[in-house]
Amino acid sequence: MPYDGIVYLTMAAKRCKGSLRQSGAKRGGDIFSAIGAATGLGNAMRFPGLCARYGVAFVAAYALCLALVCLPLLVAEMSVGAKFRSPLSGCIGRLSPRAGFLAWAAVANSAFIGLYYGGVMLGTGNAALAAAGAEGSFPQSVALSAVVWAAVFALLSGGSARLSRSGRLSLCSFHIAILPIAVVGFGNIKVAFSPLSLLSGAVWTDALCQAMLSLSLAAGVMPAFAAEMSAEVSPARCAAKIVGANFTVCLIAYAAVMPYGVIGGNGDGLSASGELFPRIFAAVYGEGASGKAFSFIAFAALLVVAVQSACSLIFPLVREHGGALPAVCAVGFIISPFLAADGDMVAACDFVACTVAAPLIAAGECLLFARTGRQFMADGAASFLVRYICPAACALAAVFSLCCARISGLGVASLAVAVVAEAALMSLKLFPPLTKRLFGGKMVVWKRLKACATHFRAGVLRHTRSQTAGRRSNS
Repeated sequence: MPYDGIVYLTMAAKRCKGSLRQSGAKRGGDIFSAIGAATGLGNAMRFPGLCARYGVAFVAAYALCLALVCLPLLVAEMSVGAKFRSPLSGCIGRLSPRAGFLAWAAVANSAFIGLYYGGVMLGTGNAALAAAGAEGSFPQSVALSAVVWAAVFALLSGGSARLSRSGRLSLCSFHIAILPIAVVGFGNIKVAFSPLSLLSGAVWTDALCQAMLSLSLAAGVMPAFAAEMSAEVSPARCAAKIVGANFTVCLIAYAAVMPYGVIGGNGDGLSASGELFPRIFAAVYGEGASGKAFSFIAFAALLVVAVQSACSLIFPLVREHGGALPAVCAVGFIISPFLAADGDMVAACDFVACTVAAPLIAAGECLLFARTGRQFMADGAASFLVRYICPAACALAAVFSLCCARISGLGVASLAVAVVAEAALMSLKLFPPLTKRLFGGKMVVWKRLKACATHFRAGVLRHTRSQTAGRRSNS
């Protein structure tokens, strides 16, 4: 009996230890899906290009935008996802049924960004093949598109658990691609900061839009991940870890890019990185056989990061409607080779989705959270910023982007095509509930207006009769 009791206790201890390991792995894996979404293509390629344009002033503006606008909004998004345990549409439906169109606009814009990232993925893959000595051609782009979108389908069909594992791989791939050139270039960084450079509105607009894009805000991504996290995870602490990881990789990217090139002009960060990285890899690794091998590995790692970013952005749409996954991957497979061949089209899509639509949607989210924040978010500094600072900052960024002269640099045709594509994608889910609500409540609105008109008319008649009676009595 004593021996049997010892064996039983030993087996029970092993089972308990195994369960603790599984629960710990689950809690650790939960946050890696969100960190993988927040340390993706925006940090690896878009952020370095913007740093190369603005210098250290962009890093300072980016840090302030993270602290004052993006961190509070991220806390709010993760809090609402953890509270209601549903995708963004379900969360907003619980908060305000009339604001359902806002969730569909965010999900549609997120999917749109994921689709045009297909062109960036193919551009990165073609750069890797070019480093290996392959000659670029359209059939090569089509074959690469099939491989890339098959990987996207495989990752998204596995749900958040598979995205969590790929998030770890994406974070490792980012360091494989960026960390070596950051270490080499760290000693050559020359910091020349002028406070007057922060007076440019373009710096703040690009910094805020880049911070929102890199953290996948106003896209339904973070509420979808927060809905599947463990109940023990604090949304505020998780948001702080995500922002910390994001800013850390941004500093690594800054150290990697700044010593090797500065660009100008009004192009987007992705186009700038497309010009910078081949030059940087050639300068660091050389033009020989070993240099080409290292360049191939670096571009292949960036391709892994790009695939993870596209999956994270399309994930909210898959959570809303799983049947949309094959259609989205098919559309991505078709349009990606054409986008890879037209950099202006990618720049136009980037401008419309990231610089105009995302801040407007974020401003709408902040206004909604300001009115309903007590249902899911405790009072504090984050709540104060979400209610007062975040809506104004996001709205000003979108308005400035619409009004500034950078629109002319994109080309009218490219911008028009991007707007039409954005409108077509949003119409899949935005227009049906909007028209249903509009026409369904038409009679109610008409009755209310008629009652108000009748009440106003009765009041006017009573006033007229009283005036007439007063005149008669005086006479």
